[in-house]
Amino acid sequence: MYDVQLTEFPVAEPDFVTGPVLMSESRMLVVPSNHPLARREFLSYEDLTRITLLAPLGKVPSYGLDAHFSDHTPSGAPIRRERAFTHWQEALALVVSGRGAVISAAQGAQYFGGVRQGREGSVARPAPVSAVREPEGCGGASSRESSAG
Repeated sequence: MYDVQLTEFPVAEPDFVTGPVLMSESRMLVVPSNHPLARREFLSYEDLTRITLLAPLGKVPSYGLDAHFSDHTPSGAPIRRERAFTHWQEALALVVSGRGAVISAAQGAQYFGGVRQGREGSVARPAPVSAVREPEGCGGASSRESSAG
């Protein structure tokens, strides 16, 4: 049992009480270094239609999957989404092999494999802000806060 858990929003489990946002960071799209998107400095949401977006396997709530690994752009264009990895090192190996791209927190993109510098066959590019969305009622600074007790 946990007294405190730090996790990424959105959170909508009925037995979780969310508090204020403690930190926030930008997102990166990690792509194979030989993919045309790797040469772009900035990406739009519509660019995600040009590559398969790799998503985690396992028990990921559908609202979390949709928030972080959307299957469509704001204009309604489909984004190919494949549930393909269970841990970050596996995700990077899939990216390097050319299977697709993955959205990462900026710190994760730098920490694991130095992908920002293009090492290990992958490159991280700033992801469009709207690529990671918070559904209504799923946590965040506006959600209910736990009182000390």
